[in-house]
Amino acid sequence: MAEAEKEQAPGKQEPQGDTDWKAEARKWEARAKENKGASEELKKLKEAQMSELEKAKSEAEEAKAEAQRYKQEKERAALVKATAAATGVPPEVLRGSTKDEIEAHAESLKEYFAKPTAPTI
Repeated sequence: MAEAEKEQAPGKQEPQGDTDWKAEARKWEARAKENKGASEELKKLKEAQMSELEKAKSEAEEAKAEAQRYKQEKERAALVKATAAATGVPPEVLRGSTKDEIEAHAESLKEYFAKPTAPTI
């Protein structure tokens, strides 16, 4: 009957006794640090084996990706500035990465940044 109960509750596990979780955590942390060191060593070894042409190609790809990121940031900043000017919403509160997202966010915030009303005393 005990075997039938084990089969019926596959998600339940029997306690395995007292586990020193701090010791286990330290063990896995040490392994992670070892793996990181090995990973960095492997990266250095691969770089050393690369030819000058391969190194130049790799650097060019990284520069191209960085230039693309800057271009996207510049385009987004221009969209935010134009949308802010058109809607009256401050540019620093606008979120989104596409024109549609930025405009939709501006429209949802537009009423909060309308002309302030004088407080009643």
